Amino acid sequence: MVLGALLLAAAIDPLGGAPPWLRDAFVPRRVAVTEAATSIELLGDAVGDLVVRAEGVGVVVELAQLGSAVRVSDAAATAAPTAAYAAFAALSDEEWLPFNFELGANGRPRPLLTSVKLAMGDSALVRTLRASEGGGGAVARLRVAPRAAATAPVTLELEVLALDPALSRLPRASDDYEQALLGARAGRTLLFPSATTHHPAWCSFDVLHADRDHLEWSAQRGRELVHVAALDLRLASGEVAPGRVGARGLGGERWLQARLFPDAAASDALAPAWLEWSDLAADALAPDEVGAYPLVVLDRSFEAAPHAFVVALDGARTAGLAPSLFSVESDEQGKVALPVERRADLAAIEVIAFQAGARARFGRRLGVRASVGGETVLLLDQAATTHVAVMPPPRFRTWVGLDLASGHFRLPLAADGTLALPALGGVAQLHLAEPYVEQSLEVRLDAAARVEVHATRAPPR
Repeated sequence: MVLGALLLAAAIDPLGGAPPWLRDAFVPRRVAVTEAATSIELLGDAVGDLVVRAEGVGVVVELAQLGSAVRVSDAAATAAPTAAYAAFAALSDEEWLPFNFELGANGRPRPLLTSVKLAMGDSALVRTLRASEGGGGAVARLRVAPRAAATAPVTLELEVLALDPALSRLPRASDDYEQALLGARAGRTLLFPSATTHHPAWCSFDVLHADRDHLEWSAQRGRELVHVAALDLRLASGEVAPGRVGARGLGGERWLQARLFPDAAASDALAPAWLEWSDLAADALAPDEVGAYPLVVLDRSFEAAPHAFVVALDGARTAGLAPSLFSVESDEQGKVALPVERRADLAAIEVIAFQAGARARFGRRLGVRASVGGETVLLLDQAATTHVAVMPPPRFRTWVGLDLASGHFRLPLAADGTLALPALGGVAQLHLAEPYVEQSLEVRLDAAARVEVHATRAPPR
């Protein structure tokens, strides 16, 4: 109960007025509306944001992208071209919540509206966002223009402001959320019910990345778990979620044990529930065939090496499980439980471990058990590095998959597209997804090599 209250309090931080991305730079447009449904692109990027149709002398507006639409009074609006800016700038902190997707003072997101009906002379404020960018999109003021004559067409006036995704990202649970996930084997997060909040991120969970907040990491694949209402946790297919939930992407797969339970601090219809999850590696999925063996990874100073990727090189596995389920990551003390098939020769099998990024290091050892008592230690004593640059850069931190020997790893890719890998020799397979089209590229892991790989960006969505 205390932990739930603390996390809710940490997330409550209203922006306090207009967000920094609001500018007096709205662009006016006019669209003739008929009884036939018409798609409107707010940004001209081939993404339909709104679907509008005339109904009598008014207009029905439905959002085709994630976002919210709210009918407003014209009292705060002034003459063009500043009408839209004035209307948004006049919003109170609470009224901003549907447009900045923040939590309110009550620790709840404002329920979002995805359609609105406007009579002649009525106005609405709208925001749509690009899930593949984790924000961005557009804000707009819509107004049904008065008709000069009864036979004149219905006209929708729009004033549109394009948003920079770097400045208008969806809010996160905490600033260190991404770092905390590196190496995490278990955790829990709050999920708000989609039936009452319709929030774009906080009602669902990305199993592959064990993540709630970053829509940009699952825009193409979709999210596996959705908290619908009360304690109703479902798969994206609509089926009730089982205790074990899997996801595939970036060339690998991941399995979690998941459980939803109420937050003892609240019981209203908008209240979140806790999703508790834990990783399931090969030994948990097939305990009769796979064992887990303790090992500690140390750096060259014999200090613990956290977030080191470890795998036993075994090209003859028979359990039928994905390589990613045998590839694990060390905790903050450098410790890891390494899955190895029981049929393998534990004394003869080779183990590799590496760290990627600015301090790329790697090491090897033979055997997964210490020969004479004590801990089984793997030392990262080699610093040969291959520097990879993915072009064009993703512009935000994302993830790649890496096939290396008989292992598969999920690695963070920097916003500038750079990735430092251990120069283990041979060819590795690099798997890309968001914000790129799903693709696989070969990379030679030669010492001191600088490799530039060219990827195709996915269209916005």
